[in-house]
Amino acid sequence: MKKLLLITALMLVISCAKCSVKKDEKLTFIFDFDATMYNFNKDSAYFDQIYYSIVGGDEKKMAKYQAFVSDLIKTQKEHDVVKNIAAKYYKNVSKKDLNFAIGKIIKHQTPGLGNVIKKLKSQGHQVLIIGGSAFGCGIIPDFVKEFGTSKSDIYSGYFKDFSKQSLQTAFKFDTTNFEYVNCANPDSHTVYSKKKSDLIKLLKKEGKIKGKVVHIGDGENDLEVWKAKEADIFIGFGVNRYSKKVEAGSKIYVKTMDGFRDEIRRILTKSRK
Repeated sequence: MKKLLLITALMLVISCAKCSVKKDEKLTFIFDFDATMYNFNKDSAYFDQIYYSIVGGDEKKMAKYQAFVSDLIKTQKEHDVVKNIAAKYYKNVSKKDLNFAIGKIIKHQTPGLGNVIKKLKSQGHQVLIIGGSAFGCGIIPDFVKEFGTSKSDIYSGYFKDFSKQSLQTAFKFDTTNFEYVNCANPDSHTVYSKKKSDLIKLLKKEGKIKGKVVHIGDGENDLEVWKAKEADIFIGFGVNRYSKKVEAGSKIYVKTMDGFRDEIRRILTKSRK
């Protein structure tokens, strides 16, 4: 009888241990930046107008502008690249408009998304950010610091070769040939590829991503992560910018923040069962 009770107790312990592992399973949530965390709207278009007025369509001025940007990023003197660019080239813009533009680019957070991220982190889940084009490390850290996200959680495209050709590519936002780097150490080579899936695959191999991956993004390059099977779950994010292709290729596609929060709750509930 004692032996039977011992065996029964042991089975219960094993069973509970399995339950606790599932209940406490930690997920890795990977967020795209542009048009997911960063909300493109009329204010960002206004910032673009200020940018164009700064360079004024003048090729010589553009060349000086590009050289200034390349020096900033090469030397890593300042992480807030946008602020420094604007401060250097505000001659064609009033200080009032300049301050408005700088403030708006930092405040263009998708409403409510920061609270979701903070909650996920408080529950012990890993949260990473991948995106931001060629100069993301200059913008994203300030943009997301209130979410409890550090530079080590952020990966962005980066140009190390600041030749004329590379700069032209960067300013055309052609991300075919850039390196993804970790924003805590941008001088450390990560992966030379335009594919986010390659970076995620490498981070898994290096043990920097553990457990199931939930990828959230609005673009076709985010959908590619799902197609490459580097994400266990993909949420197409159509809250700020709608994509018919991404919606068609996604099992989960959201168009409102309420819908997004509902999907996150379902994922977390399912992971606990």
